[in-house]
Formats: sequence, C-alpha cells, structure tokens
Amino acid sequence: MHRLKFLIAVFVLTTMLAGCSKGSSITTPPSGDYSVLNENLPVLVSDSDRAGAIKGGFGTIGVFQVLVDVSSLSGEMVPLRSTLSTDVLEIVDITNFLTLSPCTDCVKLESIGLDAKSNLVLNIGIKHPFDAPVLEEEVSGTNRADLHLFNVEGTVIGRSGQPFHFPGLDEAINSIRLINAVGYSKYLDQSLESVFPTSATIHPYILHFDDYTIGNFDAANLNGFIDVSAPTGNLVMAMGAGYDFKNYTFEYPAGGNLDFIFAVGCSFGLSVESWMDRLEPEYRIPQFNKKAASEVEVRVTEWNFVAGDDQSTVIVEIDVMDINHGVTV
Repeated sequence: MHRLKFLIAVFVLTTMLAGCSKGSSITTPPSGDYSVLNENLPVLVSDSDRAGAIKGGFGTIGVFQVLVDVSSLSGEMVPLRSTLSTDVLEIVDITNFLTLSPCTDCVKLESIGLDAKSNLVLNIGIKHPFDAPVLEEEVSGTNRADLHLFNVEGTVIGRSGQPFHFPGLDEAINSIRLINAVGYSKYLDQSLESVFPTSATIHPYILHFDDYTIGNFDAANLNGFIDVSAPTGNLVMAMGAGYDFKNYTFEYPAGGNLDFIFAVGCSFGLSVESWMDRLEPEYRIPQFNKKAASEVEVRVTEWNFVAGDDQSTVIVEIDVMDINHGVTV
C-alpha cells in the first residue's frame, strides 16, 4: 500500500456507509419480458504475444439490468446477454466466453433495504461461472484449471439523470451515486457506449474477492499457485468460487426507483499454450491482474477549514491499494 498525504485547499467529504435493514422482495421477471441483447462486447486486450494473439486483458463475465422500486423495497436483476454458441471454451483461454457467452446466473441480488441514514442498500453476490477442476479426471473444455479470474469488479452504469462533470479531469460521473464505491473506472466505457449510451465517462465499482494477501501463490512453484485447482489471494476468483456478497449503498434516488446496468468486469491471462496443458497452467502474478490500482480510501486527518477564509486548509490521507506494489516482476 502506498500512503500519500496531500495538503489541499478544497476537499469534498464523502461518507461511506454500510449495513442493510430488514425487509426486501426480490422478484424474478417472467421470461420474454426483456429483449436479449446479442452485441458482443469487446475484450480489452492489455497483453498479446508476438503473433498478436490475446494473452491477457479485461472483459465482462456478465451484464445485467437492475430495477428497484424503492417505495416497496422490491426489485429484479435481469441478464441482458446470452448466446446460442456452444463449446465456447474449446480454446486455450476464456476470451471466447467473455465475448460470446457471458453468464446469466453468476450474479445474485440477495436483498434490498435501507441503512440507518435511509440510504438504499443492495446486497449483490458474484460467483465464478465454472466449477472447480477435478485434476484426477480427463481434461476437457470445462474440466480445466486455466480459467481463474482476477480483479472482479461490480460496475454500476447509470442510464438516466444529468452527469456530474469534473472539468479539471475531463471526466464525468452519472447522477446515480454509489456512496461506498472503492473506485471509478473507464475500462468498460468504450465497449458499453454503443449498447448503453451514457454521458458518464467513468463508472463506480466495488471490488469482489478482495483478498490482497499472497495466499497460496509461490513464485518458485512451477504453476505459480501451489494448488492450481484452488488458488487463493492476489484478488483471484477461483473456478468454483461461490457467491461473494457485497453491499452497494446508494443515495436515496429521486422519483422512488433505481434503474442501472450492472456489469461484472474482470482481468484474465493466458496461462497455457496448449489445450493438453489446461490442468497444469502457469500463473505469474501480477501479469493476470489489472494494471491500475484497485482501491482508494480517503480520510480527513486534520480539519482547519474556516468559513470565509479561502486560505484555510484540511489535511487528507489517501491510501492506494495496488496488487502490483512490491511484487517482483
């Protein structure tokens, strides 16, 4: 973790709140109520081999619409992508799945409630779309150990309201405010813009499977992870991982409802060169992780603001969590 201290003249204080109240009604929409979007969202490639083939990057394992009626604390989460493609995993990495056949059941809206300050709290879980490998059985398109994912981010993409602009950064965020966002990202903005147009350029996200420890990774081990079928630490979402639930805390929306797109972003890497090696992949951290810092926390440590004095100050401490820091490459 890098710790940076800044002396600034103006500071906007954001309060992060958590905790969910009683009572919610999660409904499942009848089939046919929503059109299936068949656009293939591109995978953002951050690494490629000499021949130009994808070796790693950032993509989406699922895209959903979330609709919440705040007055009744009821809502639904609707998968917006599916495909008739089969055997999409019969290649050496997960690229085909991310572009052709994202999951429809790897995200769950568990509950809806209000916290002590009447903020809207959605409890959302994300799991890996594939079962854990069985190393004793024959390798196949699904029985493999090379599809672990990293930096799993639940990204909230607002579809309405006036954006809030930051002229100095040349960026804009949507009016739907996710109070406890751990960061803002534009990784998915270009890919999603043609499908879900929005005036925002960056979108808030919450990090799932946020284990920054070394886990069972060992750089001296041939496979990287000592148990390649069940890796831990390093922000990994291992194959077979069950739901990791996080609270998404929103400001109480005007109009009594909430409508946004929920995209699950993740990073990945090519861990084998031949399908015959899919049960013996090599994971090298941090090449599989997103290159940008994953999480930022801001705290006021000294408050010296004086009304009417534009020379008064406040001291802010900013912690930046970065999986790449301190890792020998």
